[in-house]
Amino acid sequence: MVHFLRYISQLVMSPSHGWEDIAARSEKPAEIAINGFYPLLGLTACSVFAKLFYGGIRLNPLSLLIEEAVVTFVMFFAGYFFASFCWSVFAGRFSAKTEATEKKQDTFIIYNLSLLAIIQIIENVLPISLSLVQFLPLFILVVIWAGHTYVCVRPQSMLMFMVFAVLTILVPPYAIFYIFMTFLQ
Repeated sequence: MVHFLRYISQLVMSPSHGWEDIAARSEKPAEIAINGFYPLLGLTACSVFAKLFYGGIRLNPLSLLIEEAVVTFVMFFAGYFFASFCWSVFAGRFSAKTEATEKKQDTFIIYNLSLLAIIQIIENVLPISLSLVQFLPLFILVVIWAGHTYVCVRPQSMLMFMVFAVLTILVPPYAIFYIFMTFLQ
């Protein structure tokens, strides 16, 4: 977990150097997920209950908070597997096939979704909705762009890579959250 958090902080402070350090470590995606990503998802789900401290039980009934916590966990968990599937099928269109491996692609997905989960934690623990926090997911575009060398994107495929990464990494968690919360309320 310590290495995971160190790499996350490096991606925030200097995305290109963060991706270089992640490449140098060459850790298996399953280990990253078990030791860092899944616990972070649990923490993200638990952060929903912070609303009890500043909103009270009257404004935030416990049953709705439990539903939101489950949906928060599922949005990232299902988002990871959706993105992993899409990348395994379509990533060859913009990556150099000899260098880009599924291991690197899964690691890329995990770290970007982790940043999104941290943004969700920040949003959950703040008592008011700040516009700045709602625009933080745009920072992940910078991290994705800096990771193009990590996943071996061909220079002529940069635009397609960015659109694909946004549609498979950033959009699905929010779409899943919106769909579930619409049906649950």
